[in-house]
Amino acid sequence: MKKSIFLGIITGILLAGSIGASAMTYRPTGYLYTKNPIYSAPKGYAETIGPNGAISAKCTVTKSGYTTKSVYASTKSSCQVETDWVSGPTYKSSGTTFTSNHTGYTADGAYWTGYAKKNY
Repeated sequence: MKKSIFLGIITGILLAGSIGASAMTYRPTGYLYTKNPIYSAPKGYAETIGPNGAISAKCTVTKSGYTTKSVYASTKSSCQVETDWVSGPTYKSSGTTFTSNHTGYTADGAYWTGYAKKNY
């Protein structure tokens, strides 16, 4: 009896681990980072991290009445890419919007897109 209970517990642990591992799909993730320090204009950059293959990141800053600025970075051979910093059009942060767009392929080969936004 004790032996069958012990074997049942071990089997349950092994099955739970294998089900969890197979259910997990690796896919890219995207991040938008922004800074709004007192001593400079607001700025931001984008980063994409993926399992493998082609990924890209783009960070765009907009403000009403000003020219939109953006930075872009991509790679086909690495699992991480990040853009340079892009500064807001003025030192006054109010009304400044940062957006980031991220693309890549999951470990299963499915195309993926991500988006993030930050308003000041």
